[in-house]
Amino acid sequence: MINKVSSKTLIFFGLIISFFTFIVTAKSISNDFSNHYILLLLLVIIAGLVLLAITKLCNKSFKQTWFLFSLLIVAFAIRLIWILNVDTPIISDFLEMYNAAIDITNGVYDFSSSQYFTTWVYQLGFTFYQAVVLFVFNHNLLALKIFNILFSLGIIVCIYFTGKQLFNETVGRIGAIMYTLYLPNILYTSVLTNQHIATFLFYLSFYLIVTKAKTSRIAWLYIGVLLAVANLMRPLAPVILIAIIIYFVLYLTNKQISIKEKTSYAAKNIIGIMAVYFLVGKLISAAFIAGGLAEYPLENRDPYWKFLVGFNHETTGQWSKSDVELIPLPVGKERDELSKQLIMERLEDKSQLPQLFKDKFILMWGSNDSSIFWSLDGLEKDTVFSIDRLELMNNLYKLDRIVYLLIMLFSFIGFVFLLIKKQKEYPYSLYILLIVGYILVHFLIEIQTRYRYFIMPAFILFAGYGLVKTVDYFSKKSSKKYIS
Repeated sequence: MINKVSSKTLIFFGLIISFFTFIVTAKSISNDFSNHYILLLLLVIIAGLVLLAITKLCNKSFKQTWFLFSLLIVAFAIRLIWILNVDTPIISDFLEMYNAAIDITNGVYDFSSSQYFTTWVYQLGFTFYQAVVLFVFNHNLLALKIFNILFSLGIIVCIYFTGKQLFNETVGRIGAIMYTLYLPNILYTSVLTNQHIATFLFYLSFYLIVTKAKTSRIAWLYIGVLLAVANLMRPLAPVILIAIIIYFVLYLTNKQISIKEKTSYAAKNIIGIMAVYFLVGKLISAAFIAGGLAEYPLENRDPYWKFLVGFNHETTGQWSKSDVELIPLPVGKERDELSKQLIMERLEDKSQLPQLFKDKFILMWGSNDSSIFWSLDGLEKDTVFSIDRLELMNNLYKLDRIVYLLIMLFSFIGFVFLLIKKQKEYPYSLYILLIVGYILVHFLIEIQTRYRYFIMPAFILFAGYGLVKTVDYFSKKSSKKYIS
């Protein structure tokens, strides 16, 4: 779809990112297994062989419908068992949004003038979604968690069909299986987070971009609506829109297509998607204000906060109470000016920035995924599945790290094969742009390891390709050895 130089450059960036992510994760996980390096190596090898064996089985001729149906049943069962046995308490931002959702169902809109919702007005999108579910299902908290599961299944389906479209059937299958067993996704279903629904809608829009944008006259309409609604659930659109625009602009570099055709294609999709995205967003904001649900448009009214936190050298770009106390001013011009002043002070010594970026990368992409903490830490009972809760958390951290390490390893292998492979089209370029953009933006803003959730399906797609190519490589070597 785009020219060879641009595509190979993107693949190289993906290769570098997955390589360094693998390295920092390997160093971090070795600390968790201090003095047990042989055990760690053995567990990684066993887990890797299991993934390769599953990949080999995916080559078997199971019918698509039977495979997908069986996988979704298994995925649903695993997640249902989790939410029925783990009663995660509602805390922090999740509690603010849940309480507001309850108020909406009761016709009480006082929350709209609270400091939380006048600052982070965009959170009202997800809050309203929760209110609708609670209203329909008679305030049943379990219903929200069931919908978490359903959106998780939606992500699995997106990964399957995307992998099939970008690479082949086997890649789609192993990618879907990997995400079915991906621990953060399973554990997070008991948490009232906006990440499930937002990630599903975003990846559905990406799938439509790579499959329909070129052939459909109105695909931009569906894509724009999906992006707008997804962004109302979780505001990630700025970096996503940039990646999408670059994806279509790079199409202009394809010398095999006439200038008129490729210009028309790129312009139609960029203008159409952007117009629909902004129009839908503005209309929904206006509706919320008119209905008394919001006092301001559904946007972030404290735009410098995440950058202020992100450039804090002392906390390595993580949230801290000291930063909150540093700016005691309410949202407004004075707070913005003070935030900009503090950001400039933190950027003053340019020589410290490379170290800050390095430390943030290691922490964001090499540390424990906090989904385990958010799901299990605040439980009232001391045992889960008859296992000591702290012991379970510790074991889950280790298991997740091993799987995450392998995802990055096989992503790297996948990028290596893509780099050396001769290709006429590069339909997966959008997903590399998303990975690169998501990595870069977290050099600048606040980091939390739970933010990895959004981009992991993209890594899993390339890990799936790496697994398939690894199996193919050794199968061919085995065949040659047998023949000789």
